[in-house]
Amino acid sequence: MPGVTFEGKLMYDKLSLLSGKLLQAGIASIRVIDDAGNEWKADIFDRPDGSRSWFVGTIETVRTYTIEALDQMGKVLSSFNVPNH
Repeated sequence: MPGVTFEGKLMYDKLSLLSGKLLQAGIASIRVIDDAGNEWKADIFDRPDGSRSWFVGTIETVRTYTIEALDQMGKVLSSFNVPNH
């Protein structure tokens, strides 16, 4: 997805941690939506090298996640689906 990467998912029992990097300055937030319609807002943090990363923890057992990059007004700039393996 332009401006955002999905780096991977770490699972522990029913907890899934998804993470990635932000590659564009205009992205204000990341929203993750599962295939049941549940939504989570990702935490974004600055890394020591000047880049920005994101992560979100979910506790749902789902098949697919949609990751959306949002601007400051909440407009979706881009999105992509991540299958749950």
